[in-house]
Amino acid sequence: MRRVLCLFILFIAASSGSAEATEGKGLFEQKCIKCHTLERALGKIKDLAAWRRTISRMSRYAEQAGDTITPEEGVKIA
Repeated sequence: MRRVLCLFILFIAASSGSAEATEGKGLFEQKCIKCHTLERALGKIKDLAAWRRTISRMSRYAEQAGDTITPEEGVKIA
């Protein structure tokens, strides 16, 4: 019984993380592909802090181009 409960909790945790990752991927493709190819945007190896700095910087460019990347979207994209 304990094993089944642990597996259930693990499954639920993985499912919610997967949904968040899918949402972030969709936002990434929607927002970033306007200015960059996916290959260029994904060609960089960065840690989470570096991605957050990049997204913050890119959100200013997006505003100049008439688009927005909200802070909430930035967290999901990173």
